[in-house]
Amino acid sequence: MELHKLIQNHKMGLHVDIINDFSYSFIHYLKNISIEKNFLLLEDRKLCDVSSTNSLQLHYGIHKISSWADIVTAHVLAGSMSIQNLNIPYNMGLITISEMSSYGGLSDDNYIRKVLNISLKNSKVIGTVAQRKVDDRLLLFTPGIHFYEKKNNLGNRYIHPVQAFERNGSDFIIVGKAIFQSENPKITAEEYRNAGWKAYENGL
Repeated sequence: MELHKLIQNHKMGLHVDIINDFSYSFIHYLKNISIEKNFLLLEDRKLCDVSSTNSLQLHYGIHKISSWADIVTAHVLAGSMSIQNLNIPYNMGLITISEMSSYGGLSDDNYIRKVLNISLKNSKVIGTVAQRKVDDRLLLFTPGIHFYEKKNNLGNRYIHPVQAFERNGSDFIIVGKAIFQSENPKITAEEYRNAGWKAYENGL
C-alpha cells in the first residue's frame, strides 16, 4: 500500500510486545482484515536505540515488525543516525516521537525542534507524534485522546478530539485507554471515530 494513501485510510495501532499469546497466525489474521477493511497497521514500537540495534529490533526477533507493519514509531534520542540505514521497506513509513501524552515529560521546545530537524531530513519519516501543532511539513499524530480532558494517576495527560483537530491542527488522533478500557470497545471506537471526523472537518 502506497504511503500517499495513508491519509485516506483508517489505522490500527499495536503494541505487539505486550500481546501474551503472540503468534504469526494472529498477524496473518490481522493483516487479512486490514486488507479487507482497508486500514493500516501501525506498530507503536518506539524504537529508541542506536541504528544497528533499531534495525535488529525492526527486522528480527520473534515479532519481525518490518514483515507486516505499515508504519512504525521511533524516538531519536540517539541522534539522526539512529533512524538511518534501517533498511525500511519501500511501502513502510516511519513516525518520530516529538512529544508524548505524559505530563512532566522532558521533551521541551528545544528537544522538539531537534526532533523535527532530524525528521525532515529523513525521507522515510511521514509524521511525528505530539499533542500540539509542531510543523506543517509533517503529518501530526496526536496521542492521549479522551472525551474527558484530565490527568490520571498513571501520568497521562488527555485532550479532547476537538482540541486536537480544531485548535491544534492534528491530522490523526491516537485513542488508546479510552477504547480498550471501555465496557464496549467497538461502540466506543465508533464514537471516537465519528467525533474525530466531525472535529477534523470543522478544523479544515
